[in-house]
Amino acid sequence: MSLVNLLKSKSWETQHLFLRLFALEDFDAVYQIYSNFEVMRYIDKGVRTKSEVLVELNSYIKHWQEYNFGPLAVIHKESGKLIGRSGLYLSDRSPFAQLGYVLDLLYHKQGLGVEVAKSSLKHALRN
Repeated sequence: MSLVNLLKSKSWETQHLFLRLFALEDFDAVYQIYSNFEVMRYIDKGVRTKSEVLVELNSYIKHWQEYNFGPLAVIHKESGKLIGRSGLYLSDRSPFAQLGYVLDLLYHKQGLGVEVAKSSLKHALRN
């Protein structure tokens, strides 16, 4: 499979968002989100340090390499900004794939969480 086809199968868009594979270049944006207490207060492990974000970002990339699914970067179409992550992933907490998402606080209360969660589930069921 060519790189273009591979990326097409692992990225898609919704009305307001574009989802794509994570890259190490996403570190600063992910750290900004994951270091915010208001965003991370209900997320397992809470606020992340820089070293924890780097480990987590690498785990997202590795998850895709191992299982051909996993967390994706969520890009806000209008701003072009990485605003979070969403997708199905495997975890030690459950024998089943889980759906999760995290969005930057500026993008809360706009329906984007529901939009990205529905889209992630639809994509998983199609593939």
